Amino acid sequence: MTHHAVLAICYTAALLGWWALARSRRDLWPAGAATVFARPWRELLLGFVAVLAILGLGQLYQHDIKLPVAQGGWSAVLAETANQLLIYSPVLWLVVLRRQPGSTLLVPGDHLPLRIGFGFGLGIAAAVTYVLLRPGAPGPIAALAAVFAPANVKHLAQVTMEDLTIAMLAVRATAALGAGWRVPVLVGVLFAAGHVPAMLGNGVALAGMASLLLDAALAVGVIRLLLLGRDVTWFFGLHFAMDMTQYLAPA
Repeated sequence: MTHHAVLAICYTAALLGWWALARSRRDLWPAGAATVFARPWRELLLGFVAVLAILGLGQLYQHDIKLPVAQGGWSAVLAETANQLLIYSPVLWLVVLRRQPGSTLLVPGDHLPLRIGFGFGLGIAAAVTYVLLRPGAPGPIAALAAVFAPANVKHLAQVTMEDLTIAMLAVRATAALGAGWRVPVLVGVLFAAGHVPAMLGNGVALAGMASLLLDAALAVGVIRLLLLGRDVTWFFGLHFAMDMTQYLAPA
């Protein structure tokens, strides 16, 4: 099976695992009400402004305007981690300057170690499933050592901040557009549409975009579950582990 196909299986199994646990552990994921803003469309607009600021900082990074990074060692890892945090910092500044609680980023105020720990448990299980299903991939122990290598903390920082950014927009879009499937489907459609020009530019035919449709469907499911649980923190570990599998090339 291809990388995308195995990834879809692992994500689907992990998302179902979270859903099953969430139904049995209402103390961790109670059915809370959606966040309400006095002026939701203004908050959504400010959310897009924060995203534009992130894109601008990302362009500075691409043009080598960033914290200096050493050639190797922990100093390089920490500097790159700091760069990723700086790039995505507008999403945190938005909440701080607007004096809004962590719930507006889908970060609950309680049981955080349990929520985050469960997410990393899902990530470990998903990574092991990935290597078992992917022909030629390294063994489970070697794969986990590669995925959770300390040097990958820079990738964890990037993934975590990406998830917080998505959660920030999803919360504000839900407040403006209403709960249900509207926002998840909209995110999935925008996700797919945003990748089509680049794929066509790289010579990918329309018939070869099945993987993109699969990714869009997964995006719909992820956003829906994040909003249902009012929590993005459990997704950090899973998202990180699945992202790192791209480096586990079959032998």
